[in-house]
Amino acid sequence: MLSFANFLSILPLYYIIFTTITTIYSLFLDKRIILHMLFYFFGLMVALFAPEFVKRLTKVISPKSLYWYRPKGAKGCDFQSLKGFAEPFTPGFPSGHMTLTSYVMIFNILMTLQKKVKYSNLIILINVLFIIAMGWARYYKKCHNIFQIIGGILLGAIIAKITLNFIEKITSKNKNKN
Repeated sequence: MLSFANFLSILPLYYIIFTTITTIYSLFLDKRIILHMLFYFFGLMVALFAPEFVKRLTKVISPKSLYWYRPKGAKGCDFQSLKGFAEPFTPGFPSGHMTLTSYVMIFNILMTLQKKVKYSNLIILINVLFIIAMGWARYYKKCHNIFQIIGGILLGAIIAKITLNFIEKITSKNKNKN
């Protein structure tokens, strides 16, 4: 079970690799797709760095609150899930893995709902299952408590919605020019 949790925990690394490749590929395609992919990639980078910013901020605001720190026994909680036990009082709010996962999956869900894609219920279900699976993996490995996992989901959802709003504004401006 731990090896499956480790596999799930390394998925955000694949999101970044996949998005980088598709962004580079989109440079050779239609201009609208390029803007779309660049904003998506920018949102992914925000989702990557925002949790670290929030962790540093919460450490300053409320340094003694145990809600912010990783649970005891946390192991393999770095980005690549390779390191040993986490140091005591290592910040864990919000979960960076959950922020990245929920950014990608909620962005997919919002795009699916917006574009009215065929088999949209199945696509939404798969994306929700990915979010649940990542949350389970982070909790199972004792990397985060429920509060930190939910915080990561909310942060990723906010970044996904803001990114999609920027994409919609750029797309609507381009449509008005034509």
